[in-house]
Amino acid sequence: MKNKEKYRRMRRPCKIVCVLYCVFVTSLYIIIFYEDTNSIRNIDIELYNSEKPYVTYFTNVTFSSQNEKRVAIWTTFFRSHSWLNQINAVFSGCVHKCRAVDASGVASSDAILFHYQRNDLNVQRLPKRNPDQIWIIYLLEPTTYIERNIEQLNGLFNWTMSYRKDSSVLAPYGSFVKRKVKPTFKPPLKRRHFAFAVFSRCNDNGKRYRIVKELQKYIDVDIYGSCGHKKCDTKTQGCLSTEKAQNYLFRLSFENTHCKDYVTEKLWFSLKQGVIPVVNWAKEQLETRVNSSHVINLYDFATLKDLANYLKSLAVNETLYKSYFSWRDYLDVETSHFHSFCSLCEKLHQHTMQRQVYSDLNGWVSNDICPRYRVGKIVP
Repeated sequence: MKNKEKYRRMRRPCKIVCVLYCVFVTSLYIIIFYEDTNSIRNIDIELYNSEKPYVTYFTNVTFSSQNEKRVAIWTTFFRSHSWLNQINAVFSGCVHKCRAVDASGVASSDAILFHYQRNDLNVQRLPKRNPDQIWIIYLLEPTTYIERNIEQLNGLFNWTMSYRKDSSVLAPYGSFVKRKVKPTFKPPLKRRHFAFAVFSRCNDNGKRYRIVKELQKYIDVDIYGSCGHKKCDTKTQGCLSTEKAQNYLFRLSFENTHCKDYVTEKLWFSLKQGVIPVVNWAKEQLETRVNSSHVINLYDFATLKDLANYLKSLAVNETLYKSYFSWRDYLDVETSHFHSFCSLCEKLHQHTMQRQVYSDLNGWVSNDICPRYRVGKIVP
């Protein structure tokens, strides 16, 4: 009996410890994995591998000072050959002289341009390497949707050209330019609809569809594209014409993923068309070229209901609404993917530069705040 009593006394503290441990683990699980749809948390994720060197540098090299630089276009652009003419159209207006040629002109070109996309870049079919040529990889896709194993591209490319600010040549989806023509602006009180969104991916890393469905409890939102009940005008860049877009007060210009510097045409189309963009930018996504007074970030609000109430207040305050477009008096918006090719041309005209190669392109691409794509699914 004494032994049984002693055993019971010994088991009591163990039970308490086990219960406390279970409570702790359960609480931790809830904190980490539970998502309150109405609560908005700003995403603050540290970059990993940020100190790792991805580029190998060599001694300085002096290039020829020829008047015109030639860029050979080796790949298609989303299976289309039309980008050669579009690039040349941009080159024609640059300060420095550059010309794009097709793949037959590779041998006599100063640089070779490759578009990174699964259906465009064939690693088994690359041109013969000339060490005096600059190989440039052009990336528009965010890390989340890059489906290829990037390690096979290590050591191939000298420059990167993408929306990321740490690229060799910065190529954002849009930019501000000096205005030449006086803008038209439909008064907010004459706009018949409240807000719209355009989605082609219904299940994405940015959880756009889930957020919009919750917002629809408080405000009217029309959803265009394959995820919505309204169809886009396929002949119109950005889904809606400016005339139709200005029937709305707001566009929910949500990105499909929270990758570093990933701010796409969704923002720039909104600004161009005179509709206030509501964005979902995380900390490392903040678009420094756009003043905070130009956009509304949902992560600046404690809840989606608070965001909806603010949008309602703007809808009935014409002065406050118009204040988001004060920049339109002197600035216009460029929305072409190719507007940054003058920057590439200028860089090619540098007389002397340090030779380099992306020896770890995979590491550079992976140095991001969003997850990587793996075999048909998104994983951290």
